[in-house]
Amino acid sequence: MSIATVKKSPHLAPASSSERDIVSIGFKGKYPVIKAFAQAIACAVLAIACLEGIFALAGIGETEHLRPDLRLGFKPIAGKHITQRKEGFASLAFNSQGMQNDEIPFAKPAGVFRIAIFGDSYVESLQVPRSKNYCAQLGEMLSAKWHRPVQVINFGVSNYSVAQDYLRYLELGKRFAPDMVILAFRSGESEKLLPTPSNALAFVRPVFFVRPDGGLTYDNTVVQDYLKSRDGKWMAATDWLREHSRIWSVIGRLQLNWLNAKAGIDKALQDFAWFRGAPQAAGFVANLAERQRYLDCHWPMMDGLLRHFSSIVQAHGAKMVLMRTPMVHPGKYDLDVNPLETRLLEQTARAAHCDFVDVNAALMRDVPVDKYPQYFCDGGHFDLPLHHFVAERLANDLLPPEI
Repeated sequence: MSIATVKKSPHLAPASSSERDIVSIGFKGKYPVIKAFAQAIACAVLAIACLEGIFALAGIGETEHLRPDLRLGFKPIAGKHITQRKEGFASLAFNSQGMQNDEIPFAKPAGVFRIAIFGDSYVESLQVPRSKNYCAQLGEMLSAKWHRPVQVINFGVSNYSVAQDYLRYLELGKRFAPDMVILAFRSGESEKLLPTPSNALAFVRPVFFVRPDGGLTYDNTVVQDYLKSRDGKWMAATDWLREHSRIWSVIGRLQLNWLNAKAGIDKALQDFAWFRGAPQAAGFVANLAERQRYLDCHWPMMDGLLRHFSSIVQAHGAKMVLMRTPMVHPGKYDLDVNPLETRLLEQTARAAHCDFVDVNAALMRDVPVDKYPQYFCDGGHFDLPLHHFVAERLANDLLPPEI
């Protein structure tokens, strides 16, 4: 048969009825399964999208705002919107630099005096509206008092140590060219000095060791170990979900609540075992004698870090201020005075040519103890009256700039 003959050959004969039945049975057997699977996926995606939208409108699932960082240990998620109800109330979004602050350009306008405040959650102030925290109020008070525009920028991050404050200044703070840097130093701040392994991201911190020549040696071994751990890898793998999904945040919060409840049950069982006479591990109680031993041993690390921090700030043409802030423990309203640490901090401030503002002492002097529940939230952070008090104290104690 020639090629031409093949091209002119009639079409193949239609399939027989039995062949059509086989094809029909196969087609009908597979298509409903595929269609049902696709519909299930579409419904699930639609349900998730609707639930995310409902959570967004209600401000649910907006609590997580930290992500791992190799150098800093952790840092806020830039642009993340959070709604905080557990202690006080605030609904806000971190700016594009991951700051609990309105958007602000790096370039400083002519005639503006800038103050950068560093510290932990007592500076970050997620418990009150942004316009009511002491950073915002201080800017308004000083602008009126000094008769010039004053910008107060909030660099606070929950659970940050002085080492992390210093790194945050180097990586971000100095880019804003502040004229003054205030470091908020709460009671027990020295307990964040040493490298401490943790499974919880908010406690993963790098440290600085002070060399004999006064220089600093940076060490992030704890951070590296965390990032290599199961918890660290899980946090990295779910980073996108933690940033964008409110459902995921709710699931994470439920898991955390379960772990906290389990820890409470375990402690109750331990207490029962102790009551029955069984041996029990001793806990650490930070009484004055133990603090004395700790600070005698480790304050040189803090002293060296603060002096170095101050020298860098002053080399950039800014004034350094160390501020002692009040603190009460969650659920209690007795002030944690810690006089030894306060005295050492004041000595370091003088040696480092820093101003020192003791808001803690001012609160003890000016506010009766029975008024403390109005000044602190249940979790120990500042409530609205204390934010106003701190702003007023700073406005009174900070010296005006030289014109």
